[in-house]
Amino acid sequence: MELLVLGWLALELTNTPWKVALIGFVRAMPLLLGAFTSVITDRFPRRNLLVVLQLLIIGSIGSLMVLAWLGTLQFWHIVAVSFLNGTIFTLDWPTRRALFPDLVGREHLIDALLLENINLGAAWFVGPLVGGALLHRFGASGALPIVLAIYCGSLVMLTRLRTTATAPSRAIGWTDAARRIREGLHYVRRIPRIRGVLLLTAIMNGWVFPFQTLVPVFARDVLGTSPLGLGVLAGSFGIGVLVGLGFVHWGRKHVSDPVLYVAGCLLCAVAVLCFSFSSLFSLSLVLMVVAGIGQAGFSTMQSGIVLTDSSDDMRGRVMAVVILAIGGGLLGNLQCAAMVAALGAPLTVAIMSLSAVISTVAVAVLSPGFFRKGER
Repeated sequence: MELLVLGWLALELTNTPWKVALIGFVRAMPLLLGAFTSVITDRFPRRNLLVVLQLLIIGSIGSLMVLAWLGTLQFWHIVAVSFLNGTIFTLDWPTRRALFPDLVGREHLIDALLLENINLGAAWFVGPLVGGALLHRFGASGALPIVLAIYCGSLVMLTRLRTTATAPSRAIGWTDAARRIREGLHYVRRIPRIRGVLLLTAIMNGWVFPFQTLVPVFARDVLGTSPLGLGVLAGSFGIGVLVGLGFVHWGRKHVSDPVLYVAGCLLCAVAVLCFSFSSLFSLSLVLMVVAGIGQAGFSTMQSGIVLTDSSDDMRGRVMAVVILAIGGGLLGNLQCAAMVAALGAPLTVAIMSLSAVISTVAVAVLSPGFFRKGER
C-alpha cells in the first residue's frame, strides 16, 4: 500500500513519469551498502533491532501524513521518506529472514517461508485495493493514516515476539568487520547454488521489479483508469502470489528448489514483458496475476535456498550479500527513469524485461552447479 500511495502521490505532484521511477531509484540507493549490513544486524538481538526499525518507519510515514494534512506535502518529502524507508528495508529484510531458522529450525524453513508468502500475497492483494479506494475517495489524507496504522500493528506483533536470537558471533572493531565481510563474499563465491541465487536476484531486481514503480503510469496513461482501477490492477499481483504458492508447494514434490526458482524468475519476467504491450485493462489484470505466480516461486526459493545452504555462523553475512544483489534494483530504477523519459513506460518495461528473460536463461544454462546440492 505504501509503494502504491507514494507512487500515485509523486505522479499527482509532478505529472512526470520519470520522477515516479526516481522514487524507486532513491528507495534502492541504500541497498548498495548491503554487504556491510551484517556488521549491524549481527551485533544486536534480532527481535530488538526489528522493533527499532519499525519505530523509525512509523516516524517517516507519520511525517508524510502530517504534511499531507497541512497541505504542504512536496515531491522532495516523498523522496526523503523513500530513501529513509529504503535504508530501513536494507537492515530489516536480512534480519527477518535470518531469524526464521532460529524460530522454526531448518527442517521447517521452507514451510515457514511459504506461510510468510501467503501473508505477503494477501497483503499484495488487499493493500493496493484498499490504498486505491482510499486515494480515490479521500486522497493522501485518507490513505496515509491506514498505512501508518498497519505499521503500528506490526510493531505490536514484534513486541510480543519472545526470542533472544542473535548471530553466533559478531564483529569486534572495524578490522574484524572488514574480515567478516570478505569471508561472506568468499563464502558466496564458493557455493554455486547461493552464487546462482545472487545472480538471478540481481537480474530480477535490476530489470523486472522496477516496473512496479511504473504501475501508476500504466494505470493512468496507458489503461486510462482511476486510482480505484490502479488498486485493482496492483492487487491482482497479490492474487497471483497466493495462487503461485500452491504451485510452489506442489512443485517441491516433483522438482528441485533451484528449478522452481528459475521457473519463477522466467514466468514473472515473461508476464511483465507481455504486460508492457497490453492496452486492455482485463488482459493487464491477467498478466499481473501471472507475474505474481512467478513472484511466489522467486521470493520463496530465493531465501529458502540461501538459508538452507548457509551455515549458522555465515547466515547473517550471506543475507547481507543478498541485500547487495537486491541493490541491482538501484541501477535498474536509474536505467528505468532515464529510459522512460526518452522512450515512454511501455517500451522501457519491454526492453528491460526482455533483457531479464535472456539473462535468466543464460545463468541457468551456464551454471550447471546451481542445480546440484553443494557444501555448506
